[in-house]
Amino acid sequence: AKLLSIKNLKYTLMIIQIVALFFTLFSCQGQTVKSKSMAKPKTAKVAVAKKIANIFEGNYSGTHNEKEIFISLKETAGTSTINGVLMMDGKQAQITAEKANSSFSGKIVEDDTQKKYNITASMVNRKLHFNITFPEYNNQVLALILDRSTLILNGNSDQTTINSNGGQVTTTGGNVGSSSKSINRDRAMVGKWRFTEVISSGSGQFYSSFSTDYFLQFNANGSCTTWNGRSAGGSGNVSFDSNDGTNIENANWYTEGKNVVFVNLDTNKKMSIPYYAEQNRMILKGNLNRVYTRIE
Repeated sequence: AKLLSIKNLKYTLMIIQIVALFFTLFSCQGQTVKSKSMAKPKTAKVAVAKKIANIFEGNYSGTHNEKEIFISLKETAGTSTINGVLMMDGKQAQITAEKANSSFSGKIVEDDTQKKYNITASMVNRKLHFNITFPEYNNQVLALILDRSTLILNGNSDQTTINSNGGQVTTTGGNVGSSSKSINRDRAMVGKWRFTEVISSGSGQFYSSFSTDYFLQFNANGSCTTWNGRSAGGSGNVSFDSNDGTNIENANWYTEGKNVVFVNLDTNKKMSIPYYAEQNRMILKGNLNRVYTRIE
């Protein structure tokens, strides 16, 4: 009996050791699982290059002192370089600048005189604020605020650009009465012009003369206006003088080869007239050739 009791005691101790070993293993496994579950997964960091938006690229137009202003800007991909064309008062200048965020600075060079002027520009509320410094006028700054340029014909909005090589202002995407053909406008015609007609007759005491000014305003956005100016004349002791600003008519215009085409706003009818234009002189060739002089 004593021997049996010793065997039972050994058996009981063995069971206790096995149970203790089981709990020890289970505890270690739980800690391992817990450690693995608490470890944060590692994620690879991917560098994403920031894409610089071409916020300036496009075309802009506006007026200053009743003069049409047109700017076309082009941004070189992957650089901060901006190039473009400025057209103001019938004159053109080339733009070169460097961009920094929402502004740029550089120079303009006039095509005809090669004069250079410093410029700065910024984009504020989708408007181009364009500044030109004139050193010959005690560094006065001409501040222009221009909108994105659009042309509305027959209810369609078309984008306007400048073709600086061909000497044309070109609207792509639509024509008067067409949605596929481009519109060209000779930039040499943009501005305000005057033609003076003088009529005289008789001689001696029967001599009489009469003169009338005719004005024509071509705008870069495709609109134009004609009106009669002051008329004056007389014969002997009789004189005549009238006010200007009469017979005002509005139309659209574009150039097609060597012709300028006027489009009636009400009927959409077109009238094509051969023309010749240079810096300060323009000839409209009809039944009677009219030589216009640039005044603005």
